[in-house]
Amino acid sequence: MSIPLLLREGFITERCCAYCYKTGVPLSRCGRCNKRTFCSPEYQRLDWKTVGHKHWCGVAGEIGHDYEVRDVGDGKGFGIFALRDFSKNDKIMAERPILRAPFLQQAPASARDAVAALVPHGGSLEEKIGRNSMACDDSADGSNGGLFIIMSRVTHDCLGNSIHHFSDRLQVKILVASKAILAGEEIAFSYEPRTSTNRRQR
Repeated sequence: MSIPLLLREGFITERCCAYCYKTGVPLSRCGRCNKRTFCSPEYQRLDWKTVGHKHWCGVAGEIGHDYEVRDVGDGKGFGIFALRDFSKNDKIMAERPILRAPFLQQAPASARDAVAALVPHGGSLEEKIGRNSMACDDSADGSNGGLFIIMSRVTHDCLGNSIHHFSDRLQVKILVASKAILAGEEIAFSYEPRTSTNRRQR
């Protein structure tokens, strides 16, 4: 079954290929969770085996089903909002970095529109990395950072309602509810060094 896609201002706000972020093509769903979507059987196999979807299939949330990316309003940019209630310790999402430090490579062609839409608008790739990268380990200096297309849109709140950690085994960043989150509530976490490489902006 193909699923319609929506790309607003270059940023993916609904379902896309979970492996390559490709838009504008028919997508098939994971037959097990019926949520995660792919543009090809090859990418579905890679996502299952190398990205680790098999470890959180039906457990972690998926865009367009459990949360959505939408404009916060008042010129504040995009944020992530719950589409259903999350209990404390629920996995909201799991995402692999599209780029990893030392950031010498270019973004994959399928994700360039989404990367380009990150702040600062019109900025270079280096500027976008500087504003949006997140730690891929516990290093205090952020030397092992990564760029995450979806999770970079989570807003800052000193208290927040979620926390995130990087799984070395699965090589993904996992966002977990730190308290109960109601449907419609914006998802937020602290940008302090304990949980990210810098004070990012959306």
